[in-house]
Amino acid sequence: LDFIAVADHNNYCENFSLPRIQGITFIPAVEWTHYKGHMNFYGLKAPFENSFIANSPSDMKSLIAEVRQRGAAVSVNHPECDLCPYLWDDDDAYDMMEIWNGPMRAANMRAIDRWTRLLSSGRKIPAVCGSDFHRRMSPVRIGRPASGVYSEDASPEGLLAAIRAGHLFVSSSPEGPRLLLTCGDKLMGDTVFTEDRFTEITVRADNLRGCRLFLVTGRGEAPISEGTAVLTPDCRFAYVKALRFGVIRAVTNPVYFRQGRNAPMP
Repeated sequence: LDFIAVADHNNYCENFSLPRIQGITFIPAVEWTHYKGHMNFYGLKAPFENSFIANSPSDMKSLIAEVRQRGAAVSVNHPECDLCPYLWDDDDAYDMMEIWNGPMRAANMRAIDRWTRLLSSGRKIPAVCGSDFHRRMSPVRIGRPASGVYSEDASPEGLLAAIRAGHLFVSSSPEGPRLLLTCGDKLMGDTVFTEDRFTEITVRADNLRGCRLFLVTGRGEAPISEGTAVLTPDCRFAYVKALRFGVIRAVTNPVYFRQGRNAPMP
């Protein structure tokens, strides 16, 4: 791994004692843990000053507003988990969604479907992942899954900026499929404003190891090969996923499409 975020539950003291290891960037984080859902606050050693307790939706919104005002990125964790799903009636409380948590399973498939529905509604929200590694001697392993981030800066700030922009894919492991989705000079996570009748995207992939690629848009999904594909002008987003034996092994963030030139996001 080139970088790692350590997020303890409602406790951020470890952020002040993170080790210095050549070749590894540590991103400070804390996992805000509540019986109505878990969220990660990325980028700050101490994202909140007072209590992390929230006894009402207004308390939750106040806490989220505080950590955002301080500059943290907020990700909803394992929103479709069978044990601790996201139950707050507020999809605007987070900036990113963890679509893949630990081993690929039904809860992650539901999370990907939930994320896709948000994309179809017009939401621009980066997808991230987390191994949720807690202890040794567990089937959950660190770096499974892992994020592949396209960033020219290996600092915590540079990596987090690229993650917030959606310039990443998630994969089963550091050795898993590596995907890149572009449209002209735009990278996944970017918005393409187009007046063209059709739009061309380019898909590149490494380490597929027998995986099949699928293109996902608001109209559904279809098989796709590496190279160039043409999208119709009514497409609002497109992302690519890699499957082997029907199991998801990697997912890109979308490229977003808007009609017109420099048109505002809806």
